[in-house]
Amino acid sequence: MVKSVSINPGSGDNEVKDIKNPFPGLRAFNHVEKHLFFGRDGQSEKVLELLTSNRFIAIIGPSGSGKSSLINCGIIPQLYGGYLYEAGSRWKIARMHPGYSPIESLSITLTESFASPDKKPEQIESETNLNYVLFTKKALEISTLVGKIENYQKENILIFIDQFEELFRFTTGIDKKNPDIDESLLLINLLVEALKQDKVPIYVVICIRSDFVGNCSNYQTLTEYINLSHYLVPQMTREAYRSAILGPASLTDAKISPDVLQEILNHIGDKPDQLPVLQHLMMRLYNFWKTNKQADQPINIYDYKAVGGLEEAISLHTEELYNELSEDEKIACKKIFQTITESGADNKGIRRPTSIANILRISKCSREDVYKVANLFRAEGNSIITPDILEELSDETVLDISHEAVMRNWKRLKSWIEEESDAVQLYLRLIDASMLYQSGKTGPWRPPELFLAISWRDNFQPNEVWASQYHPAYVRSMKFLEISEASYKEEEALREKARGREIRRTRLFAIILAIAAVVSVVFMINSIKLRKVADEARVEEEKQRVLAEEFAAEAKMQEQRAMQYAALLEDQKAIVEANLLVRTDERDVAVKTADEAIQKTEIVEANLAEVSVNLEEAKSATDAAREEAARIEREKQEAYRENIILLSQTLANTSLEITYDSELKALLAYQAFKFNGQYGGLRNQANLYLALRNALQDMDVRYEIIYPGHTESVRSIVYAPRNSWLFSAGSNGRLIRWDRFEGMPEPEVIIKNNSINNVLALSKDERWLVCGCEGIGIQVFDLSKPGSAPRIFSAHQNRVRGIAMFNDNRSMISCGIDNTIYKWDLASGIREVFHELDGPAKSLAISGNDQTVAVGTRDGKLLLFSGGGSNTPVELYSETGNQIMSLAFRNQGNMLISGDQKGFLRIWSVNNRELTFRRKMHQARIIEIKVDPSQRYLATSSTDGRVNVLDLDDTNEPAIEIVNLNGFIYSVEFINRGRNIVVGSKSSNPLVGYPVRIEDLSNFICPNINRNLSQSEWQNYIGDDVPFEETCSK
Repeated sequence: MVKSVSINPGSGDNEVKDIKNPFPGLRAFNHVEKHLFFGRDGQSEKVLELLTSNRFIAIIGPSGSGKSSLINCGIIPQLYGGYLYEAGSRWKIARMHPGYSPIESLSITLTESFASPDKKPEQIESETNLNYVLFTKKALEISTLVGKIENYQKENILIFIDQFEELFRFTTGIDKKNPDIDESLLLINLLVEALKQDKVPIYVVICIRSDFVGNCSNYQTLTEYINLSHYLVPQMTREAYRSAILGPASLTDAKISPDVLQEILNHIGDKPDQLPVLQHLMMRLYNFWKTNKQADQPINIYDYKAVGGLEEAISLHTEELYNELSEDEKIACKKIFQTITESGADNKGIRRPTSIANILRISKCSREDVYKVANLFRAEGNSIITPDILEELSDETVLDISHEAVMRNWKRLKSWIEEESDAVQLYLRLIDASMLYQSGKTGPWRPPELFLAISWRDNFQPNEVWASQYHPAYVRSMKFLEISEASYKEEEALREKARGREIRRTRLFAIILAIAAVVSVVFMINSIKLRKVADEARVEEEKQRVLAEEFAAEAKMQEQRAMQYAALLEDQKAIVEANLLVRTDERDVAVKTADEAIQKTEIVEANLAEVSVNLEEAKSATDAAREEAARIEREKQEAYRENIILLSQTLANTSLEITYDSELKALLAYQAFKFNGQYGGLRNQANLYLALRNALQDMDVRYEIIYPGHTESVRSIVYAPRNSWLFSAGSNGRLIRWDRFEGMPEPEVIIKNNSINNVLALSKDERWLVCGCEGIGIQVFDLSKPGSAPRIFSAHQNRVRGIAMFNDNRSMISCGIDNTIYKWDLASGIREVFHELDGPAKSLAISGNDQTVAVGTRDGKLLLFSGGGSNTPVELYSETGNQIMSLAFRNQGNMLISGDQKGFLRIWSVNNRELTFRRKMHQARIIEIKVDPSQRYLATSSTDGRVNVLDLDDTNEPAIEIVNLNGFIYSVEFINRGRNIVVGSKSSNPLVGYPVRIEDLSNFICPNINRNLSQSEWQNYIGDDVPFEETCSK
């Protein structure tokens, strides 16, 4: 039988227990599993040295680095063993997670740590509630409370706070005990007081994820303690991983074949966060081998592949559990995991512990299904969620995912988290829209947003409990959606009536046109007949005229003959006269015939004139019909255009939802961009930019430019367009110039200060560069004299917070932590008091004509100084406690733009002192505002990790989210005539450039794709009514 050693905290004696599986899986090691803990040699001693010296230590590391196990197996057993000689071996370990109520968690752990074995649960609960009241209402300190505990016997007390980042993550939520109390701040104050006192030996250990350490800077004393005593858990080496694999296995009868060991180590490589994945793999491997082994066969490569290997073990395991569930239980499973997980700011999954009571209220699933799913996923050998299977479930039990590695490796869960995140984002957009609608700043939603929201409501079926996790205004948002839907239906009904009238009018016109066509044909036939008759009459007339002329000529000749022979032929006179009479009668007949022909011609011409009038009337009717047909065709084309633009929006949103095929995601995003451009959509659509950006990120395409040179936060950026210089300054004291920065430029370090560079400013003529440096003052560089040392202007206790340049290229103003605003002459360094405030200023701005100076204060006032002088200011706005963090002028229209601590952007007309625009642009303070050279776009940066760009010519449109980082963004600057934007942040790459225009972003898509949409994909996502085309033509 395989044995293991368990440490008894009370006595330090060892007791032997059977080993079922030497690998804990996804959970952390317990302190009784010290003998199974390998790979961290020498680290415990370093932690204990710091803990001994300071009674405090912060264990810092990324998720999955083994922080909790290091404390449980590396620190706590050694404390019980008397490693701290002066402190001894008598310890009480108060272990806690902050959760939604840190003070309640503290109260519980202190009560349970000192509870006697015979104390009843009701008594423990009563004491816990009393402790909570004493901490929150009576301001009792931890040392005072401990000193009054009956069972306290002068032991050392270790308060171990695991997942300390929950203090900052769970500031709101349905499980929060008392929303009116800032329990995070209260807990920190209690810990600080416990460390400062000496009566009770209290030690504090906190474990915090490295990506949340920045949040601690908001608490000054806590920051000082962390700076004094912290330990950054190093990434495990290859040898350390080897030890973590072979060490526990050596305590059993299991052997691991070399090829399996090599395969595992090669797969781990240099990847971070692999420790819990490894422990889970080894747990599964051991169980599989134990069940299927033959004789002394070692764990081999077939066993390794059977459990899915390092990459698939978690996903295969969780899928096996999921497939054991019924259909109703699968629904409950999805709802449980969507409730206890969420997507972080960097789109990574993070924990969200939730009580079963609230899971039931959110999911509307049966209690039986929820309990069965929870028990299955926390059963021995599974440990996907907590608490441990030994703890009996109740509605008050808080379920939590055992480790973030599950969210990273279970493919189904990743899709669930993305689905939940999409639902949350749409809900929050609905909240913002309802707020603007309520204040009269916007109208009801229209397609495509309306269609998306209706689909989300009908399919996702949110309820008020679910919504309250993210924002309390659920009822208002649903009412706004109902109003939008009703308004759209009413408009559609009116349009349908109008279309009906249009159809009836078109039909009537078609009938009239048909009748007119028939009449025209009759007129045409009659006209042809009349023309024929007229032609025949003209021929007959011509014949009669010729005949009449012949008769007249013959008559004349006979008359002459008669006169010649008159004398001789008197006897023939009667005969001749008779002949003349005959000829005269014949001429009269000819003349009469000609007259009749002329009359017939006149009649024909009259008929032709009447036909001509009828033809003109027919032509007018034909022209009207053609014009109506052209109008109908124009409306048809406009409707088609609008449908294609709507299709473009739908494709962009569909692209955002696709997670399984990066090329399909990119093709749909690019086709949406093409449709939008071809059919005259808005140039810079926010969701098109987001779709293209996400597609490029999914394909790992580097569309941004990273500027190396800063190792810490970049706090300020300015751009010199004439010389194409970019200046950046940051926390590492470096002030850097980038010269014609294209591709990967080489930086020039202008100066390296031993302090934080807070703010930069540049004169309009690009001669004077000014840097506000913490503890130094204001450094002024004359760029016309390269290499010259800067001059130092001292003011504001050398803690400068704002600088603004006048456009005369000679002067500037500055503000800091004092109450004075100074005006400086740049050449001489002479200063004068511009204005004395009641409190410190936070931001400054000067209009393009130097006639207006704007000042934002720490106490929430926005002041205007007219004429460029220091006369009595006009108070444009005031909101106590809401600091005005940033200011900028838009010279076009003389507009002032302000950003505040709550994330609101406001635009003011300086001429008439009126507020023209207000929107919540960020979830945290707006640090900086910049207007692009064209004066059309503005960019905002915020501590929520986002940069947004707003079209000032169309402020009703959503802002474009350029970037979303997991860290503060301090500064932004437009470059390249506004086509790009450079972002300074607190991240691993603190200075990065991004494209602003959608067309520039789209240029990265097709070169990185090797195919087009297939015919079936086109039919599925676009439809047969739009002709197929190649999305990325060669």
